[in-house]
Amino acid sequence: MSSLQIWVKLMSPKETPWTQVSLENIRNVDNLKAAIKNRMAPKLDMYAIPDLVLKAKKSSEDNEEAVELTDPRELITSVQRQFYDDFEVLVFTPDGMYPYVLLSLLQLST
Repeated sequence: MSSLQIWVKLMSPKETPWTQVSLENIRNVDNLKAAIKNRMAPKLDMYAIPDLVLKAKKSSEDNEEAVELTDPRELITSVQRQFYDDFEVLVFTPDGMYPYVLLSLLQLST
């Protein structure tokens, strides 16, 4: 567990500015989802924690390079090793995931 702060951005249903979330007492991806949901209340109140989609990236990478955190049991220390301590998290809701994917695909095709 770490007292590190990470930057988090809600990408859907409407993109928000970056905000910080503490990793203190965060053990795994599921805990991180709960902390993000709490920090971004009331925007995420209507979504169940398992329905939130998190994508992590190094702060120096573009959003399109973010990798989905699919295993809720994955330890945060593992995520930190993969993306370093300056990683950022993009948050998607189930109803807003598809327009972002479509936009990314359209950008690739141009």
